[in-house]
Amino acid sequence: MTKNLIGLAAGTAIAALALTGCGTADSESGSSAGNDRPVGASSEGPAQNVRVPQESEPLTEKSEEGLKAFAYYWISYNSYAQQTGKTDKLQELSSGDCTYCADEIDMIANVYEDGGWMAGGDPRVTNVDPDLAKGESTGTALIEYSEIPATIFDSEGNKKSTVEPKEPTVLTVKASFDDGSWTMESIKETPDAELPAE
Repeated sequence: MTKNLIGLAAGTAIAALALTGCGTADSESGSSAGNDRPVGASSEGPAQNVRVPQESEPLTEKSEEGLKAFAYYWISYNSYAQQTGKTDKLQELSSGDCTYCADEIDMIANVYEDGGWMAGGDPRVTNVDPDLAKGESTGTALIEYSEIPATIFDSEGNKKSTVEPKEPTVLTVKASFDDGSWTMESIKETPDAELPAE
């Protein structure tokens, strides 16, 4: 797998500043499926009862807080898609011009189309610094990001490949706001970028 296809490896959804799985049980609509608890993927099978990332009020705002919320939301939905193979929402959140986004969606489709799945990854976002100039509809954000190794299994649970861990780095994302919602325009790894001290 190329670096772009590896992208943001399989993981979990938002919980505070670490993406560790929140929301409701597996349902694109966000409805609950009883008391079924989430179960992580392993060689025994894919993840189960994966919780859908939940929308928050700032996502509908053209503001730096809205941009920040969207950055978290996109990454959490990428994680959800990699755990479940469901990419429709991720595609909806991504511009057709976002090469990184398209590579992620294609990679997920390739993993799941023959019954395979992904395990591990567990992306961690420790900080997001948004930048949206007054009156503008397109902004950028710096994201402090890391992930642990991930494994890709075939339909019989045999290991096909391993995705190397990503040491703490910085992603630069660009997103645009239109008609009440954000769209991811680009994602690039920019390890030399520095977020302001908190």
